Amino acid sequence: MKIKAFYKNVEIRALPERDGKKYIVGFIPYESESEDFGEKCFEKLKTGCFAESIRENNVFALHNHDLNHVLGCTDNETFILEDTDTALKCTVELPPTTYADDLFEIVQRGDCRTLSFGFRCIESSVDFDGGRLIRTVEKAILDEVSFGVVFPAYGATTSEAETRAMGENTMIEDFENKFNALVERIDELEKLIKKDGEQREEPPEDEKEKEKELESDAFEFEAENEAVEELEEPPTEDGEQREELEDDEQREELEDDEQREELEDDEQREELEDDEQREELPEDEKAKEE
Repeated sequence: MKIKAFYKNVEIRALPERDGKKYIVGFIPYESESEDFGEKCFEKLKTGCFAESIRENNVFALHNHDLNHVLGCTDNETFILEDTDTALKCTVELPPTTYADDLFEIVQRGDCRTLSFGFRCIESSVDFDGGRLIRTVEKAILDEVSFGVVFPAYGATTSEAETRAMGENTMIEDFENKFNALVERIDELEKLIKKDGEQREEPPEDEKEKEKELESDAFEFEAENEAVEELEEPPTEDGEQREELEDDEQREELEDDEQREELEDDEQREELEDDEQREELPEDEKAKEE
């Protein structure tokens, strides 16, 4: 959409005639805020935003945006555009026409000392400053520059109201487009983050197979270990029975030992008694016994 823009501190003036030719010069300022488009919406031009456009395109100079009142164009060098760090300097060589002569007289008298221009925005950015929305035009195509455009600083003429509405709608539309693009980008990032999280939670198939193999090996090892433990350590009941059996055997052995000791004591006692009885016998009986 072509935008007709009105900027503050834009001034044109008539130059002295040279070789019978009349000139008007004006400046489109960079980094300067436009008039309020409404609802605290403003616009400013970034330095050099028209540089590519004025090198490649034919730009027209018009009287009050009227295509029927052409003042000059860049292709035949009757309209000269000079890009500087602070502004775009616009110099038009007026044609020998009645409307051009009238414009020169109006500007020279100081009745009209402003201009406006139509352009198509290619790239821009939007900022907020103290409740104001400010769009910065970073790259644009300049179509025409109009001299002798009259509008009051306050109030609204028909042309001014139309221009403000166009600017306001374009700025809001541009802001909405950028906001929607930002929302879409956020959604894309959230999907990527979610996808990345799912990939981390679910390892690739080969890793899953390796995990299954490791789990199977661990299960087999655990089963073998349990079997070995069963062989090395019989069940608790068998162990208790075996301990009781061993205790019984030891008890029997102990009783046998005690009985054996008692028997030996009895035998020794009998032998001792026999010896004592022998000693009491007379000598002749001992000899008989021997």
